[in-house]
Amino acid sequence: MRHHILTISITLFLLTLLALTFKPSENDVPVVKIREHYKKTLEQLEKEITHLLTLTQNYRSKKEDLKILRRQFQLCRTLYKKIEFLVEAFEPGIKSINGPNIPRLDQSQSSYHVLEPQGFQVIEELLHATDRPDTAVLRTQIHMLIENIRLLKQAYPVDKIKDWFVIEAIRFEVWRIATQGLSGLDSPIARQSIQESTHAWQAIFTALEYYKPYFKKYSPHPCDSMYSLLKQGLDYLNTHTNVEKFDHLTFMRDYIIPLYAEIGKCHLASGLETYEEAKGATRPVNYKALNPFDKNFINPNYYAKNLYNSRIQEKVALGNLLFFDPVLSFNNQRSCASCHQPDKAFTDGLPKSIAFDFKGHLQRNAPTVINAALQSAYFHDMRAAFLEDQVKHVTNDPDEFNSNYSIIINRLNQSSQYKKLFERAFPDEKNPINEHTINSALAAYIRTLIALDSPFDKYMRKEIQDINPAVKRGFNLFMGKANCGTCHFPPHFGGMVPPYYLEAESEVLGVPANNDFKNPVPDTDPGRDSRNYSVWFRSFKTPSLRNVELTAPYMHNGALLTLDEVIHFYNEGGGVGLGMNIPNQTLMPDKLHLTKTEKQDLIAFMKALTDTSKLKTVPAQLPDFEKNSSLSQRKIGGEY
Repeated sequence: MRHHILTISITLFLLTLLALTFKPSENDVPVVKIREHYKKTLEQLEKEITHLLTLTQNYRSKKEDLKILRRQFQLCRTLYKKIEFLVEAFEPGIKSINGPNIPRLDQSQSSYHVLEPQGFQVIEELLHATDRPDTAVLRTQIHMLIENIRLLKQAYPVDKIKDWFVIEAIRFEVWRIATQGLSGLDSPIARQSIQESTHAWQAIFTALEYYKPYFKKYSPHPCDSMYSLLKQGLDYLNTHTNVEKFDHLTFMRDYIIPLYAEIGKCHLASGLETYEEAKGATRPVNYKALNPFDKNFINPNYYAKNLYNSRIQEKVALGNLLFFDPVLSFNNQRSCASCHQPDKAFTDGLPKSIAFDFKGHLQRNAPTVINAALQSAYFHDMRAAFLEDQVKHVTNDPDEFNSNYSIIINRLNQSSQYKKLFERAFPDEKNPINEHTINSALAAYIRTLIALDSPFDKYMRKEIQDINPAVKRGFNLFMGKANCGTCHFPPHFGGMVPPYYLEAESEVLGVPANNDFKNPVPDTDPGRDSRNYSVWFRSFKTPSLRNVELTAPYMHNGALLTLDEVIHFYNEGGGVGLGMNIPNQTLMPDKLHLTKTEKQDLIAFMKALTDTSKLKTVPAQLPDFEKNSSLSQRKIGGEY
């Protein structure tokens, strides 16, 4: 009996030891399978693009030859979509492989220089915009694409693909499909958005299938819903293939957003690292947010200089006073609130703001500062990279405050109340009132002006279960036929590019000098070209459309007085569509052919983005200047 028990004990010990020392076959490890898939697909992609180059070299301007070229190009695009989620995750927004056909700045160098567009989207336009493509330019673009793929292989070998990397890449791809793929941004000419999005969806479905055993074993969060949503979403894409009739709202609300949430829950519950843990760095996107329409989806502090990251409440309170205090201007009559009035959604309702001492008008329209904290560039020409720097431009501009920091610092030091407020907000400063503290306090206040609680937000968060049918139709037009969503990206509907929100876009629209559409004249404002980048002549920042019903008139010059005029302008194809000569226009010049009802539906959707919750921040009174009675009599918000 004892011998039998001893035998059983030894057997159990050996089995336990075997279980502890057993390691699954490397071929069964999810990340290994994904690495193999990525490597194999990337090699095949390079091979097929090389074949595309050969076909281009043999092209003889025949219709059949062009059809063959287009088919081969689409094969390459399909292969790319199968690994897009990984490629884009290596360096968020790799423009050299699949970036939009617009120039951009390379900010990795000591001095800025322009990068001309290249990659799939440029090649698509060369192949589909005409029946007689420029084969010399086409071959050059294909050569560059092949070279960029080879550089990608060298710079990011497969061993850089980790478990956390894969899961986050998949989650961001879900939002990329909604905001770039299905909107037509990726395929503006060939219009293969649904087919390509289906391939991208299938790719992430397959990748997450590899992780099913892992999640079942290690995640306390049941991930069955995630796999169910993946299947349902794929079925939806396979059965709704009409680009014109695709229901973006239903797909985003019922499939995209819930799947985005479930992937996040499974990842965070599984114990796998996140980007922040692995890299010790942050991104604009708050990875713990479960819905892109959550109020905390984007971290505004990511875009801040963070010169001072403590005593935030004290800084905000101080900045609120400074924003409405005309003491910052040379004549003590003008404040930030002069051009950014709360009752007008922090604009001034004028085509162009009044210049200092009523000497004419400023060059451009005053944009709202609501949600300004969720951007990476400021002013219409994007010349400031931080809110703190924006303050400096306004202070020194002779047409705005016409002042300087020496004058302002001297004045503020004459107020014992201001001195105490600065000391509380910046206790570590030897001289608390200085250029950096003034800028920091104002920026801290502006960063509180985040309004993301509109009726549309509540609907997308399922806090309300229904919304006006015109809003639903308008959103589908916005993301579909009207092409608005290819520049005004959800959830903030501005130019910050999803899914990482690291980069702000600008566009050349061909805005006229006034609203005379019968005899349009191009506006002479050079836009970003004032920085000596000729490719951006007449290029301006893409603004957010939130609260747009409250911020008329529109465009950088205030030329369009109503939303009806704005939609008419886009419906005609921008400046080129109106008949003006705008050779570098980035807006598609084709007419949209929107009906009267469709135009009203678009307006209904944009009005559903209104949130006035941050408009009541005017201080009851301003600090006194004990020894200067004239300063103490100044008006809250300024005289004009």
